[in-house]
Order: sequence, then C-alpha cells, then structure tokens
Amino acid sequence: MKTLVRAALFLLTAVSFGCRASGQSLAEPDVPTGLLERKGDKIVAAPAEDLALAKTYHAFKDKGPLVAGQRITIMTRNTQYRIGEPVRVLHILEAVEPGKSVHLMGPKKVYGEYVDGKLVTPKGPGKDPYRGMVADRPIADFNYEISTYTFTGPGLHTIQWKGGGASVQGPLGLESNIIKLEVFIEPKNRSPEPSVTASEPAKVAPDPIQRLVARLSSSHGLWQNGLFPKLDLPATASTEQVVSRVFQMSGFDKGHVTTHRILETRQVRIPGSLPDIYTAVLVDTDLGKKIVLLKHEGPAAGWWSRVYDAETSGSVQRPGGLLTNLQRVLSNTWSGARAGIRVVVRPGCANDETAT
Repeated sequence: MKTLVRAALFLLTAVSFGCRASGQSLAEPDVPTGLLERKGDKIVAAPAEDLALAKTYHAFKDKGPLVAGQRITIMTRNTQYRIGEPVRVLHILEAVEPGKSVHLMGPKKVYGEYVDGKLVTPKGPGKDPYRGMVADRPIADFNYEISTYTFTGPGLHTIQWKGGGASVQGPLGLESNIIKLEVFIEPKNRSPEPSVTASEPAKVAPDPIQRLVARLSSSHGLWQNGLFPKLDLPATASTEQVVSRVFQMSGFDKGHVTTHRILETRQVRIPGSLPDIYTAVLVDTDLGKKIVLLKHEGPAAGWWSRVYDAETSGSVQRPGGLLTNLQRVLSNTWSGARAGIRVVVRPGCANDETAT
C-alpha cells in the first residue's frame, strides 16, 4: 500500500511540475526507451531520428571527460550541415559510479552552452524547482531540452556544454565533448535532396531493419532454420555485450569483425515460434553494416542470434567454410558441437545459413 501511495504522489508531482522521465531499462541504463522535448507548454515525444541518435550513445566514442564519476556529452546527427539547416543537439548526463544523484525528470533547461566559444544560453545553474525521481545508481539521463541552432554562412563552428544536472544541485563542474561542425552552401559528401512536387508525394523507403523484418515475415517461419552460435550470457547482459560475443564467435567471407559500433536497437515482431519478439541491432562494422537479431531463450538455451547484411537487408551473411546444406550439417553435428555451434532442425527446414 505504501508503495502505491508513493507512486501516486510521484506521478502527481511530475504532472504538477510539467516534467516526465523518458525511461531506461535496468539492463541497459545508457540506452533510452523514449526521448522527450518541449513544444510550448507541452511535453511531446521527440522525433524518431533524435531517439535513434540517442540510442547510439552507449557506443559513442567521444563522450565528455569523467569528473568524480560523472560526465556530460552532447550529440548531433551529422558534422556537416547546409546553410540554414537546423542543428539539433542532444544532451546527456551519465553517472558511471553508484552513489551519484541523477535527477531524471525533465526535459530540464540547458544552461551553459557555448557556440564558437560564446555563451548562448543562461550560464546556470538556474533556479528551476525540482521535485521528482532521483537515481543513485549508474545511469544516463537524456531528459534535457534539445537545442537547435542554424548558421547563416559557411565555415567551421564548435558547440560545447558546460552544465548538467538539476538547478537544485548547483554547479557540477562538468564540461562536455566539443562538437566540430562544417557548414557549407552544399555540404561535402552529401547529395542534394530531391525536390518533391505537390503532385508527386514523397516515397519513404523502409529502413534496413524494416526491409529485413518484411522479408523474414514472408517466409512463414522458415527463416529460423539453420545454425547459430551458442551464447552463454545471462538475460541481463547488455545489447553491446551480446553483440560483441556474436562477432567474437562469427566468421564471414571477408574474415572476422574487428571493430563495430551499434547505430540503433529496436524491438521487432517476426512471425514464427512464440514468443516472436526479437531485438534487432543495426551495427556498423569494418566489414560493412549488419543487422544482428537477438532473443534470449532461457537459462538453459542462452541467447539465440543471427547476423544479416544490412545493405541488402535480405541475404544472410555466408561465412567462409560454413556448411551449405542440411545433409552436411547433420553429418557433422559432432564437429559443430565441439565448436560451440547449436544445430537447429525443424520440419520443413530450409537450407539457410548464419554467421558462426
């Protein structure tokens, strides 16, 4: 009963102060499940492309420096922009040690942001009231307002944030990474966007994950047949940990993946055996972009996984030397078991391969 009362009071407080928490899972405290922004006096969901960018934070290499177990980081979708093109800046505060107070409600006002070395927001820490959720465990807080800037002429520009935290915490002494931007009349390496007339509506092509899900869904469950590496990781393992293990145990025609960066993580539904919910991970690797499908099948079975080529969004990667038909798979079951490979045979099995 006390828990319910406290939860009700918390929700009332959040509503009365016009703030919310975007949320993360305990398993992935540095990956947001939502992203919010203010539109006038309303709090709304941020655009999907902003959330997709925020979900890459845990793999982002240029985070701000750690100070007493905390850091702040800013992120933009690109480093090159056209003149007049909006530059949207995400703000993240992360505690990497337990015992740090992280005020998760928001979106909180951004103080102490500098463009080209000049302060463009109030210096802070401000006097904004705060009565809401406070975490004392390692977690990343994405609940800050999204800054938007435009530049009227070509040239080089920098953005840095020197703030973070709630106003009630006072100055935290944190400084973010510095984002360096190039603004062009027509940016390098970016093709002009095609113009669309009123009589010719824009056609939005499905992204690689959507294309892959559509292809697999049309196979009536046969896509699940084949081999996959046995990943003895707990259900609480992070997506980064599972993906890293997949690539450690997987070979491809061009060799093994040595570097990778997660671009997006998404829950998808693909008809087949139940439950049919999978984690789809779009990954940029030194062997090209790939999509890794993941599902935890219980303590005994561990993690199921399969790797697909993201550029074609349909062809399963063919690792060098992998068996190419079911008869050879069955005749070499003992060899596969010794290599840590699990053989999956189902009625109506199609000859399909995955990375091993």
